[in-house]
Amino acid sequence: APVFQAIGNMVNLPIAEVRFAHDSQREHFGHLASQQSTAPRRSVLQLAVELMMGMTLPDQVPTFRVCLHEGRWYSYSGNRRLAAFRLAGRFAPDRFTRLMLPVAQADDAFFRGTVGHQQKLTTARNGADCFGRWLVILETGEAGGRA
Repeated sequence: APVFQAIGNMVNLPIAEVRFAHDSQREHFGHLASQQSTAPRRSVLQLAVELMMGMTLPDQVPTFRVCLHEGRWYSYSGNRRLAAFRLAGRFAPDRFTRLMLPVAQADDAFFRGTVGHQQKLTTARNGADCFGRWLVILETGEAGGRA
């Protein structure tokens, strides 16, 4: 079981212990907002580089929620942000070790989805051995988080 420290409804987790809830994800942030805007969109790689170079500080990245399922912490929201932190941690492991994150309940939206939204937990699509350890970037087919 991962080592974690709970403080109220927040949990301090090793970044490497937070698993992806999705089996795959688009590379760019804000795909829904981009329908109304022509501004360039940030990618997972761009955010990771900005984090490593100090251009974006970890506390400037919007937080994402995690939930506990079968003894493992999963990203309830923010799979791309998690991917960026994981990538930054591969190149600067001493600087990107832990995140303080709010805890959500593993609910119906997580397991089955809601009207108009698919379920969040889809890692089984990556095979029985995934359990959220990696997710596939749709545009490239690369498996982020896989060692």
